[in-house]
Amino acid sequence: MIRFGCISDLLINDQLACDIIDKYKPEKFIFKIPIKSRNLKACLKYLESTFNNNFSYFLIEAFVKMIGEYQKTTVLNQQDYVTLIIKIIEKHNHLLFEIPRDFWTPDTYQAIIDKAPKTMTYAYHLVEQEIFTQDQIQNIFMHTVKKNSNLISHLKNYKSIGLSLQSYSEICLEAVKENANTIQYIHQDAINMSLYQTAVEQNGSALQYIKLNNNIQESEYIELCFLAVERTPSALQYVDDKYKLAVIDALDLERIAQLDYGMIEFIPDSYPKKKELIKKIADNTSNIVITQYDDKEFKDTYLVYANHLKRKGKTIHVNTAGLNYLLSTISPQASINLVLLGHATHKAEKLAGIDANKINSILIDNEMIQRVTLLGCHSAVSKPLAKEQEMISDYKQRHTYAGLLIANELPDPSKYEDYFKKMKVDKNQHTANKFFILVHSRAKTSSPVLLEITKGTDDVITENKYDLDKNKLDNIAPILGKNKGKIPYAPKKNVLYNLVGGKNSVYLNHEQSLRMIGAACGYADIFHREHPEYKQRKNEYPFLAGLEIGQDEADVIQPSLLKLFSDKIKSEPKITRDIVVKGYTQSVHVDIQEQQMKMARTYLYSKKYKESKTPKFFSQKGKEDNIERKKLREERRKNIDAMAKGETEEESKVKSIKLHTKRHK
Repeated sequence: MIRFGCISDLLINDQLACDIIDKYKPEKFIFKIPIKSRNLKACLKYLESTFNNNFSYFLIEAFVKMIGEYQKTTVLNQQDYVTLIIKIIEKHNHLLFEIPRDFWTPDTYQAIIDKAPKTMTYAYHLVEQEIFTQDQIQNIFMHTVKKNSNLISHLKNYKSIGLSLQSYSEICLEAVKENANTIQYIHQDAINMSLYQTAVEQNGSALQYIKLNNNIQESEYIELCFLAVERTPSALQYVDDKYKLAVIDALDLERIAQLDYGMIEFIPDSYPKKKELIKKIADNTSNIVITQYDDKEFKDTYLVYANHLKRKGKTIHVNTAGLNYLLSTISPQASINLVLLGHATHKAEKLAGIDANKINSILIDNEMIQRVTLLGCHSAVSKPLAKEQEMISDYKQRHTYAGLLIANELPDPSKYEDYFKKMKVDKNQHTANKFFILVHSRAKTSSPVLLEITKGTDDVITENKYDLDKNKLDNIAPILGKNKGKIPYAPKKNVLYNLVGGKNSVYLNHEQSLRMIGAACGYADIFHREHPEYKQRKNEYPFLAGLEIGQDEADVIQPSLLKLFSDKIKSEPKITRDIVVKGYTQSVHVDIQEQQMKMARTYLYSKKYKESKTPKFFSQKGKEDNIERKKLREERRKNIDAMAKGETEEESKVKSIKLHTKRHK
């Protein structure tokens, strides 16, 4: 047995010190251990013992004072000391004042606040003792609320903490920008119309914490109600009953309901248009989009999805919890596409809070649902589809290379056949099926023109003519990659200047040809939805195509939400109708500027969009460009190169897959 008084005389090792503390738990043992054994492990073990056995506060205080001179009394380094101090103050906040002055830095105080937020209320004493300046405290608190906005609640008694109203107001504004609902924790002194506006513009649900009082006038409250419901339609439930009808009339009831059907229950039954609206929505709805929670990306995705020409006025959004009520209003004779919108991976088992068992229950009870769309990333995983492989094979055969000649004036169409004969095969022994004639005269005798000459599989030659302005010429120049981005002129009248693919070994591949046509049409992006050949390209490029398969090809579908849901539906004897389940093979991105979905394996969202936290349902102001288009072009270019070589991967790259659950395609 070890006598406590003799411990300091023993030659004990670090592990023995910890074992003794753990077994005997003497209150003052740490002070008897030789300095060389007072390391982080022993000190942490001591703290654990004192905390678990409720040793006196004064003993902990003595320990803090002892390690305060850790360079003399322990073998701790500075980081060890910081670790111990944070652990102690997390348990005993008041020991903050026992910490030596040379310990304090903004970073260490920040680390303490992260573990013990209540220590924010002691800032006054730190300023009073001249450990920190008022500006340093403000900066520390500003950083704190950016990390965790709810900690603004610890600053409500800002005067006792030593903050000026101006400093407190600035910190409050930062907290509300991060999380609108923190408005509930802010002292009335800092409340004003501007702060309320910031809150409801960030999240309309913050309206629940805003009441008519001395800080705002009635007209200002009504304005806040409009802003809140514009951002978050369900915020209608928080509008004072006295003003609810005015808000409904001003914001277009039907529009509000389409964006969030759940708000229907918050419309007073006395409102004359309520029943009429419910019937109109029920009669016109073809697409029901379900989300489980609010998310900026979901809202933007819904707006783009719902505003598509074929779905506009026929699409409604509802929260998962409100789905059953909405379905109960819709005629059994309708044909409904149920869209589950949410974040997913190929390993996900549910979407929008709905799993395969739940979807079967919904389908059994609602005969009008004919389609289920899994609008989430990687909701479908598949081997390459037969049609997809056919598209790649056709692409390799049809798209070889294109020639280019530059002339002073438009040539005689009767010479087109001769031009095709002059163009030699490329390095892969492919013959050209297209060439361009660029009329670019130094003498300016003719306006710039691009002719696209194509020979079909039936040897019939067709011509497309594009008038060019300076901007279009500037977009064509980089495609040629010559003369430092400048297009060369034809040297003299009626003389062929350059035949790319002919005498020269250089030629335009198909991707460059598409870019030429895009530039001539005024679209730098060859896959822009307004491009004249966009619809045709959806039938040529798998990454733009949505393909449909039946049970005869269902074995290509790999483990994913699409397989999970379709297998469950197929195996349910109570579901006899054919349900079409649609999934997406890649990451789904909403393109606000071009108002369409973009699929890619690469993460395409811009940093600005990723960091944005403003959920707005009624509009996408300014239609910001939220897509990294260079990344998208690069991925598509790689896909095109692979297609030109006839290469396929192990997994399908089609945009989406529709799978029939009860029949062949």
